[in-house]
Amino acid sequence: MHKKIICSMLLAGCASGPAWSQSAFDGFRFGVEAAHSWSTVRVDAGRPVAAGVARARDGIAQAEAGRAQAESGRAQAIAGRSQAEALAREASSSESQARAALNAASLMGDAAGIARAQAAIDAASAALAQANGFIAQAETAIATADLGITRADAGLSTAQSSLSILNSFSPTQNLSSDTSAVRVSAGYGRTAGWIHPALSNLYLGIEGDYTTGGGAVSVQVPLRSSVRIQMGQSYGVYGRVGYVVHPRVMLYGTAGWEGVEWTYSRGSGQGSSLHEGARMGLGAEYSIGGGWLLKAGYNHWVGGGARVSGADISASRNTVHVGVVRTF
Repeated sequence: MHKKIICSMLLAGCASGPAWSQSAFDGFRFGVEAAHSWSTVRVDAGRPVAAGVARARDGIAQAEAGRAQAESGRAQAIAGRSQAEALAREASSSESQARAALNAASLMGDAAGIARAQAAIDAASAALAQANGFIAQAETAIATADLGITRADAGLSTAQSSLSILNSFSPTQNLSSDTSAVRVSAGYGRTAGWIHPALSNLYLGIEGDYTTGGGAVSVQVPLRSSVRIQMGQSYGVYGRVGYVVHPRVMLYGTAGWEGVEWTYSRGSGQGSSLHEGARMGLGAEYSIGGGWLLKAGYNHWVGGGARVSGADISASRNTVHVGVVRTF
């Protein structure tokens, strides 16, 4: 008897408690929105700039050493030419003396004197030819040294110019781009009154979306080719937590993952990758009846790192979007 009374009281209490009713925001949903995004690409070229500075300084040191070596070689070649010219003058004088001796011996009919004079002439001629050869070699060495000096000066100028460009370049850049796009979304969610009546205004859901692409920036690292980054279509998956503040109005927040397709172009070469990151957002929806909702929101995306032309790249994007949602 007592058990029947207790059960009757419990059933009566349950029947008289608050009941959960479905909100205008519950169920499967599909949305179409207009979105406008402002993207910021941060470029940290400190690594390639530091490497370029080191190479430029090494090039300056090598060019200066090469010039010093060429100047030393030129000085030695000039000294060698002076010595060869002195030998040539000495040989020429010896040859003149020998010819004079030959003439004297011929007048006196001195056969032995003639022979000695002729031998002296031959020796002097050979010495003169050798000295002229030394002079030619010295001239070649001087020309080679002059060419080495010219090349060293060119290398020095190039290295100094590169160093000047690198020193004047700010290794950190913030590049911006904005674009308009279309976003479509789909998902499912419902208020949490099915968990407990006290949670009837709390909305829980999961959604995914696709956004058409747009926007581009050009990354310039000094002494390297410019790389154009085209930010293309993106895909997002995220959870939604909302609160129904009025039967027709829900405020919500989102958090999840988003990947943005990036296309890299350098000259005729091209490549692409999916730039992934975390996305968070806030928004509001207003029910106009018949399963239709008006929607407005904002989300912030922070992408992971990448490397372009040796520079470290990171990106973020702020997006505002408005549109309509159909619930089923």
